[in-house]
Amino acid sequence: MDKLVSKASEEVNERVMSVVLDEHKLLEHLAALKKFLLLGQGDFVSALLDAVGPELSKRADAVYRHNLIGVLDTALRGTNAQYLPATILDRVGVKLYEPSPGDSGWDVFSLDYALESPLTAVVHARASSRYRRIFHLLWRLKRIEWALNNTWRRAVSVNHALAKSSRGGGRRESASITRALRRVALLRQEMLHVIGNFQNYLMFEVLESSWNALLAAIKTSSCLDDIIDAHDTYLANIMKLALLGDDAESRTLAAQLNLVFDIADRFCAVQDRLFVDCLSTLSGAEGGVEEVEQFGVKSLEAVSTTSSNYYAAMQDLFESLGEKLSGHDTAMGHDELSFLLFRLDFNGFYDSKFAGQVGEGA
Repeated sequence: MDKLVSKASEEVNERVMSVVLDEHKLLEHLAALKKFLLLGQGDFVSALLDAVGPELSKRADAVYRHNLIGVLDTALRGTNAQYLPATILDRVGVKLYEPSPGDSGWDVFSLDYALESPLTAVVHARASSRYRRIFHLLWRLKRIEWALNNTWRRAVSVNHALAKSSRGGGRRESASITRALRRVALLRQEMLHVIGNFQNYLMFEVLESSWNALLAAIKTSSCLDDIIDAHDTYLANIMKLALLGDDAESRTLAAQLNLVFDIADRFCAVQDRLFVDCLSTLSGAEGGVEEVEQFGVKSLEAVSTTSSNYYAAMQDLFESLGEKLSGHDTAMGHDELSFLLFRLDFNGFYDSKFAGQVGEGA
């Protein structure tokens, strides 16, 4: 009797595995979730950011889903994503969350991917929630990087205005503005360095390694429960390595990283205002040396304050990473923290700036 039950169980498991993997193409849909919700389709993400940026910069209550759906479709059809099966593309959508006071479109926007039974047995409600949390972290990083990169257009306009002023004999009078703009450019590059390398850590050390482990686990699975466990482990590992875990250590490091991101986010708005006001001041001063100089000094002070806040936040982050790395009870593990620390400071800039306090536990 036991043999009959065991044989029947094996046949049922084989049938269920066949339905999920072959008929409903689970692996294709998990790969699609990685491409879209985990932002693995790079050309699509870049095209989407360029197209959706102006819309999401509006107040959240002025952003409409039907407009975003059109932008999404354009990004899908204009990149290599267009070559994916229609059964995949038709599932990619947009979700808008209920806004809070002061929210912009960026704060309420999310990509969505529709699944139905039996695939929802694997991508269940808790798994979907984890995908959303990972998406919001990755999307925030992409948003900040996009905003930092796109300020060059206004920077070019300001530099042209300064060049025009210098040709009129105003170079000395606009020296403070020139210094402020130079500080802005340097700080922007430093922030891009950190944001870009944290993204590299997430995409390679976290997402790719976790994905390969998931594929290996599914390949050796003998029943649906094994696949569910493998997928849950995949997302849990990403959450842990991306500092999205619920343990105290992850929360502390995540809070420090978020402070760096908050400062970078605010800096994008600061430099936008600076560029607009600078153009207005230069064009409206009509040779008024005092007005231009006062604006330059004020701008330099604002940038210096932002710079000080940024370095203080970075020093706290690196000190915490160094302390965790030297400990023996870290929840993340030595290798992952080493990779993260290396990615954030691979050229040793912060190690030198903070007088050797960075990476002491490496």
